[in-house]
Amino acid sequence: MEIRKHLDQLKAIVKFNLKIETRYPISYMAGFLNMFFWLFSFSILVLMFSRGTGEEKIIGNIIMWGFVAYLVFQGLLGEVGFGLIRLQRRGTLEQILLTPISPWILPLGLAGFTIIIHMLFVVFAIFLFCILMKVPIIIKNPLGGFLAGVLFFMMAYGLALLYAGWALKAKRSGWALINAIQIITMLFCGVFYSFRTAPQAVLTISRIIPLSYAIDLLRTTIVGIEPELISTATILGIEIQGRLLEWILVTALSTLLLALGYLYLTRSIEDAKRKGYLATY
Repeated sequence: MEIRKHLDQLKAIVKFNLKIETRYPISYMAGFLNMFFWLFSFSILVLMFSRGTGEEKIIGNIIMWGFVAYLVFQGLLGEVGFGLIRLQRRGTLEQILLTPISPWILPLGLAGFTIIIHMLFVVFAIFLFCILMKVPIIIKNPLGGFLAGVLFFMMAYGLALLYAGWALKAKRSGWALINAIQIITMLFCGVFYSFRTAPQAVLTISRIIPLSYAIDLLRTTIVGIEPELISTATILGIEIQGRLLEWILVTALSTLLLALGYLYLTRSIEDAKRKGYLATY
């Protein structure tokens, strides 16, 4: 019965947000498509420079799956991370959080809404890559790609929860950070390029960003090539393949960030209730 109650609450939150967003379809679609084609232009530029290398199909798929990952991350960051501020601005956040529901229900419901909406645009993005840019879809390991996608979602969702907790305190100034996070992701997480072709200075920064490893694992697993950020290493006299090492690293980082994000958001909500700024925007 408890599981059924949680599922009903999640369904209600997803339906509520879908109902709100469908009231403004032109504004919502125009804003998203503006962002989409702006980002898509970077992919065209990168593919133009990759012509003649003999790896157009591989590079095209690397860019395509990186772009798909970015769409999901951007959606989670915007709808979950800043979604609480949107509810606060509408005057409904305090009402929802003062009801007897578990604290993880609301952000997970926002994430469910995001996945539903952005999966449509993911399909659209793949269609454009295949039709307009002549990039054939390469999926050599669908099960591994699915598991890597789950780990990517966990990490992206954890980061969104961390941002949501901070945004409750920062309020409007949180837009500055969300823009910075998106730009850093585009520049250093391999969204529009292969890590193999990135300058060493860029790779140095990429290797200290957890999301880079999640994106690398996702797309190299799907395409069926060796990871680009991690190579075979010897630890305590034991040789560990780069693929296994990246799976271990991404699993650990995803679990850690998800736990930290949940704990930090919960603490931020309790602090907002205690100090009385939960409904203040």
